[in-house]
Amino acid sequence: MIPPFPIDAVIPWVDGSDPVLSARRASYASGSETANDESGGPTRYQQIGELRYSVASILRYAPWVRKIFIVTDGQDPALGAMLEKHFPERSGDVVTIDHKVIFRGREEYLPVFNSNSIDTLIWNISDLSEHFIYFNDDLMLMSPVTPEDFFRGDKVVCYGSWFPAWFERLLRALKPRHIGFKASMLRALEMMGGGRRFVLMVHTPHPLLKSWYADWAEKRPDMVENNLRYKFRNVLQFEAQEPFYLGMASQGRLILEKEGNVVRYFKRRNSPGYVDSKIAAFDADTTGKFVCFNSLNYCTPDEQEKVLLYLERMTGLGGRPLERREIQMRLLDILRDVDAFCRERGLRYSMAYGTLLGAVRHKGFIPWDDDIDLLMPRPDFERFVAEYGRRGPYEVLYGTDKPEAAFVNFFAKVHDTRTRSIEPRMPAYHFGLNIDIFPVDGKPDDEAVNLRRERRFCSDVHHLYMRLRPLWPLSLHDPLFAHLASYKLSPLQWFERLTSTMKEFPFEGSRLCGSMSVRYVGNAEIFPREMFENYVELPFEDGSFMAFRDWDAFLRQQFGDYMQLPPEDKRKTHELSVFSLPEK
Repeated sequence: MIPPFPIDAVIPWVDGSDPVLSARRASYASGSETANDESGGPTRYQQIGELRYSVASILRYAPWVRKIFIVTDGQDPALGAMLEKHFPERSGDVVTIDHKVIFRGREEYLPVFNSNSIDTLIWNISDLSEHFIYFNDDLMLMSPVTPEDFFRGDKVVCYGSWFPAWFERLLRALKPRHIGFKASMLRALEMMGGGRRFVLMVHTPHPLLKSWYADWAEKRPDMVENNLRYKFRNVLQFEAQEPFYLGMASQGRLILEKEGNVVRYFKRRNSPGYVDSKIAAFDADTTGKFVCFNSLNYCTPDEQEKVLLYLERMTGLGGRPLERREIQMRLLDILRDVDAFCRERGLRYSMAYGTLLGAVRHKGFIPWDDDIDLLMPRPDFERFVAEYGRRGPYEVLYGTDKPEAAFVNFFAKVHDTRTRSIEPRMPAYHFGLNIDIFPVDGKPDDEAVNLRRERRFCSDVHHLYMRLRPLWPLSLHDPLFAHLASYKLSPLQWFERLTSTMKEFPFEGSRLCGSMSVRYVGNAEIFPREMFENYVELPFEDGSFMAFRDWDAFLRQQFGDYMQLPPEDKRKTHELSVFSLPEK
């Protein structure tokens, strides 16, 4: 993607753990300033490496950004190794800019420890493009974005809303010394001449125009000087982006977008499970574009590790993303190991669904497919999940809620622990690339009994999935009352209930057998038991694996005329994002 004009990114950054900078900051600060996190307390400067992920997220999800300028006070962000390993072709596009550069001609205000002061002159970089996007170092992109998310023609996009000035004046009167976000926006409105409302910005990237700021600085030196005179944040300062958006609005060039659909926040709370639930929500998110990790220094070391692992995964720094063919070959390796184990133990299994179709029609993977499905009679399935355990890098997951690799579902997975797999439409589990193994159980002869049973089963499956997903009160997919109903049982209790339903009709004593599905599929999953008792080998890629002897009947019942290729718009994948984790 090539934007219609060059677009840069700018990130102010400070390493609060630098003892030289800390000593210099302390020499200029009063006791009240160093004690107050709103002005100059330690939290304003502490970081645990967020900049690395902010930069990586821009390079990965906005590769059309021309350059990234990191504005700092004589410090080295030490991004060279990360850039050379993951973005070698872009290493020269990340540039460190010293405060002395943006304060040229105004050196008397240095040193400064105040983001409002720095933001007031952050546009003053010689090589900065006319169109640029302002980031904070705790702000990341979490999915691909386009230039139109920030600039549309001659207009700029701000994620926020109008806020009544009178209401913020009332709040300010109640807490006159509070250095609040909204209060500093109101301050900008008042210095710009006043008005009934101001733009309530939220914590997102801010698209800005360099020429507007140059013109503003020349015409309103009083506003510039107002912000520069304070070395630490002060109640009399204003947010430097607010005058710009007010100016754009006065020219009819401001587009206000609602934040709810695209902005996500992490702000550590003491509630149990907050970090885990937030990360699970982020992993399952399909619409978020921006995520802010606020004050990670408040997290415990264990919580910080969880967040950093998520950020490694989100940005791909924890390992490079795998291409589809690489995913297929990794899946094939898992299948080889499962096949060897089953042959050693005399366990029955068959390739199934798209995997079996691929074996017959393509002699391997369906070209656009990215998973492997197996079916096992219940007696063999239970031996498999009990005995497979972990073999080298491969591990079976079934009915486990252990944090490092939870999987509570009615089927099993064998996953590759050297990878991390993210499937947006699945409940947010944390495991590697995997193959699915479904148990085959008996089915009732009475079709009406089977219908009621499978509908009950599908309902329970969806309650389990809702129980595993974070609670979103306004979700259309998970109505609030249904989501609340899912909390009557724990995930493991739902799992036990599903397993009990599946085993109501034993495999060995039933005339009809089949697997269960997350949706009712009628007779598609009902077969004579003999289907699952007789097997042959079929070629698949460069090996041979087990399949039902009557594979033709299975495929016809599942797909109809299975040798006919589907239209291109029906060739769907599972939308996997798979990363190869770094070697330990």
